Amino acid sequence: TWATLYPDMLHCATLCCAMQKPWRCPRDFMRCLRLESPLCANDSSCPAGLKCCHWECRLRCIPPAEGTAPQPSC
Repeated sequence: TWATLYPDMLHCATLCCAMQKPWRCPRDFMRCLRLESPLCANDSSCPAGLKCCHWECRLRCIPPAEGTAPQPSC
């Protein structure tokens, strides 16, 4: 469980925030019959400037949505 991986909430917040880049994923309007295997696990697995987002039926590294404000920092 998450409690085993993150013994206290501060540790969890620090680790989880390090994996999440600011800005938002663009909206994906594609309807999927099934999800394809992911090409990324989280934002930290993407090159600089890209986010790990659900896009075209799988998680992949793509540019963030244009004109979006950063998500609140941790």
